[in-house]
Amino acid sequence: MDKILKVQELSVAFGHPKKSVEAVRFLSFEVGKGEILGVVGESACGKTVTCRAILRLNKGANTDGSIVFDGQDILKLDESALRKIRGSRIAMVFQDPTSSLNPVVKIGKQIIEVIRYHQNVSKVEAEEIAISLLKDMEIESPKEKMVQYPFQQSGGVNQRIMIAIALSCDPDILIADEPTSALDVTVQKQILRIFSKLKEEKDIGIIFVTHDFGVIYEIADRIMVMYRGMMMEEGETKEVFEYPLHPYTKLLLSSIPLYGKNIEIASEKSALNQSNGNMVDGCSFAHRCTEIMGKECTTEIISINGTAHKVRCYKYNDKNLP
Repeated sequence: MDKILKVQELSVAFGHPKKSVEAVRFLSFEVGKGEILGVVGESACGKTVTCRAILRLNKGANTDGSIVFDGQDILKLDESALRKIRGSRIAMVFQDPTSSLNPVVKIGKQIIEVIRYHQNVSKVEAEEIAISLLKDMEIESPKEKMVQYPFQQSGGVNQRIMIAIALSCDPDILIADEPTSALDVTVQKQILRIFSKLKEEKDIGIIFVTHDFGVIYEIADRIMVMYRGMMMEEGETKEVFEYPLHPYTKLLLSSIPLYGKNIEIASEKSALNQSNGNMVDGCSFAHRCTEIMGKECTTEIISINGTAHKVRCYKYNDKNLP
């Protein structure tokens, strides 16, 4: 599978360089065409910061590493070159559509403006594209919706409108930052079906961010588990669910009713809580890990082992990985 996006050793910090808070560090992953990478982890683990870094939306942040898209390092592009990619070749769907849609501007106008900004088409052509997009999003009466307002719609409809806007320029990469977290289960299923259809029909790479392992299992081809800004484990979805390696992954899976009933969990209920502030030396999960090996877990940065199934843990090396 062609890898269209390659993130290498990404680190993102906020604040003064001498006194900063690291939100992401040493993060590497790839996304291919026609593939869904599920990024899972608790709140404040760095998922959203990572997504925003890909489009250089973290204002005031100190960002290191490389984000190579179609042979270009996004972190090195000037603003003119970045505008040609942002929203056009790489698009993003945010968690809360009400913060992205103008509630008092007609839906059609908002979609048409984005289409005409990125594409050299007439207003009539843009309107036809917009109606077609709404239809693809399984929105009933798309022509009528064009003259309505976001405040008249449900959260599920507005989220599909945001997906339509993101797809309006036929992007190569779609980033979805917890697009189903505020929706009920029935609407969530509809949104997940749309993403699966997009992968199959449009052959685009999708980064799907969530804290819900159940959603990840249903939609993702591969999983990347994050904790305190670092990748703990990555692999094919079925492989990670059936053979979790990192102690943190096991803890997350144990939180799924019934699924994790046979997985040994930490004795303290706070084991999944994450501390704020700067990163610690060594493994960021060491101070809560029930499988800690020794002082190296708390004093040294642990490298990633494995190829298809990767893990950042001293318990494993290339010889004892499954």
